[in-house]
Amino acid sequence: MNAILDLDITPLHHESRNCKEDTIVTVASWWKRDYELMFLESWGFTFDLSQWKNSGKLYQSITSGIGDMLTLLKQVHGIEIIVMGNKSLQDTVAIVESELKESRPVAFDLDSYYCQWSHGYQKYHSIHTGLIVGVDPENHCYTLVDCFYEKKNVTIPIEHCFKHEYRGIALFRKLPNPIEGVEWKQLIIQALSRTLFQNQETNSFDMMRSFAEVLEHLPTVEDEFNGSKEVWMSPLLTVLYSISNGRKHFSTALQYVKTKYQVDDLAPLINDLAYAAAQWSTILSMITKAYYQSSDSQLIQRAASKIRMVAELEETIAVKLRSICEERPQNYQVDEKAEHGKTATEHRKMKYMDISDYCNNKGFSQLVSPACRADLTLMGEYFLIDQLPDQTIWDVEGMKFSLSAFGENINDNISCAGQDMKVPEGYYSSIMLLGCSECGSYAERIEILYEDNEVSYIPIQFTDWYLEPIFGETTAWVGKGAQRKEGEVKILEFPVRLLVQKYELNQRKKILRIKLPDCPNIHIFAMTMMAEE
Repeated sequence: MNAILDLDITPLHHESRNCKEDTIVTVASWWKRDYELMFLESWGFTFDLSQWKNSGKLYQSITSGIGDMLTLLKQVHGIEIIVMGNKSLQDTVAIVESELKESRPVAFDLDSYYCQWSHGYQKYHSIHTGLIVGVDPENHCYTLVDCFYEKKNVTIPIEHCFKHEYRGIALFRKLPNPIEGVEWKQLIIQALSRTLFQNQETNSFDMMRSFAEVLEHLPTVEDEFNGSKEVWMSPLLTVLYSISNGRKHFSTALQYVKTKYQVDDLAPLINDLAYAAAQWSTILSMITKAYYQSSDSQLIQRAASKIRMVAELEETIAVKLRSICEERPQNYQVDEKAEHGKTATEHRKMKYMDISDYCNNKGFSQLVSPACRADLTLMGEYFLIDQLPDQTIWDVEGMKFSLSAFGENINDNISCAGQDMKVPEGYYSSIMLLGCSECGSYAERIEILYEDNEVSYIPIQFTDWYLEPIFGETTAWVGKGAQRKEGEVKILEFPVRLLVQKYELNQRKKILRIKLPDCPNIHIFAMTMMAEE
């Protein structure tokens, strides 16, 4: 085998995409081709009640309902992917060499157990997609781009590739001319018919409601996690994760249509679909916490209630989207009436909210002991008071908060559960929140009730407590965390954070109350209202 130069391909990753999707997007972008409309059949959901009755397993009864991505990629964007399998090792290696000589990368499935850069290295076996961009014949290695991990030009021995159960490869073909002037309305209508409105008797939204009804009658979700090596490997969580990401992918397709064809009416639908995706992430989290807190049946009830809410929201979005595509008159109002932003705090008066009556979680402790009762995540993880500022008023770049003393037997934060909070009546220009998320980064909405009974919404977005801010938050504090597990306590290997968000309000109207979202992963440690002087 002669030496073959490596292809210069930059990996592209997005948190909503899996390794296969990242690989397709990376190759399409390298070829300077669009790809977004391949996601038009990503918004779906199915629940097979008869399968549930036979198996008693939710994960065997639910699918994300994703349609034919590769056909759309070929028909609309002019990229064909040819999947090949059941070839001998010799033939597979020969095909890869032939493709590289034509300056075409080859995607293939490999075992993450052999990927030194992956989370599964020497820990567990799982299918992972890599992109072969070159070969070193002297050392019998391939040069890879791993799009999911954003690794460029890593090497792996050929002997670790194409094992019998992982011998599939995918070839890429750049077709001459992608379609110009796509009939996007017809494409969307067809996609909705395939994924959401399968027949006249039932649709995805009714199946969501059936799923909620089954879920709320379960005493526990333990059976959905039994047999999984790690909790996060539960097949039910995998399906729910795919459902959430499917909404994000469909939003990507709609955003592409909105921008390319200047369809401004799609903007509110894109926002609401992103909100629906966030709700599915919260549902996943609630079910996970219900597994850890088996005595708290309310978590299952809350998850079922949220599924019903999402079903109503998504059905409304789908009906409005069909109206746009069928050019029916429609009257759609944007839910988000408040703008998110950070403005100067001069000439304003701060009112510190007393949130102690609403605190339902203990996130801080000074104890590194199994006897500690702090549990931010409900999985034994918590903040350590060590290095925490000892003053009761925190000043974070001019944004101030009043924090009560952290005691060992006192709840110190609100785990959001739809709390209806009274505020001192007044006219406020902004609200500031000190908090974090855990077990993921979450984006939700806070409901604002004004004196004239108008209801408005503002976002609430917090990054996972161990990550650098991704939602534009200001870092208030960086410290240490600990975890209780199997009778032992260890200091977390990563730093943990409290963050600040500030959101603008309609200062011309008097606020009566605010209602927090039902998302237990978002935690609020302090709240300050800003009023004009």
